[in-house]
Amino acid sequence: MSRKLLVLAFALVLMPFAWSHAAASGPRTITVAPTGDYHTIQDGVNAAAPGDIVLIAAGSYQEEVSVATPGITVMGVDRESVSLDGADVLGNAFTVTATNVTLASMTATHSASNGFVFTRVDGCHWIDLHAKDNGEYGLYGV
Repeated sequence: MSRKLLVLAFALVLMPFAWSHAAASGPRTITVAPTGDYHTIQDGVNAAAPGDIVLIAAGSYQEEVSVATPGITVMGVDRESVSLDGADVLGNAFTVTATNVTLASMTATHSASNGFVFTRVDGCHWIDLHAKDNGEYGLYGV
């Protein structure tokens, strides 16, 4: 009888570790923020695997982002508070070259070329994107 209790106690102690490991292998939410998992959107996107969500905190980000991982979602907390500002020198704010990517809730401004570019992709979605004062197009599909 004491052996059964010992096995049960051992199982109860290890069960939370097994669950946390199983959860870690599924889709994740990756946070981009000054105090988040990553400090740049590109680093968050690079860390993402298919099915992951890259959540961008409020702020102005001066970077060009390239998305080559299929099946990820990159979304800001809302389009009014998340902006990619190209300062009239950076090319495209976002370039998507992977299938089944979703971009949502952000603004691209002052990019020298385009706000959001989708190049030879299928199954991509854009939701609540705003582009203004970019050099060429706001949303451009090639």
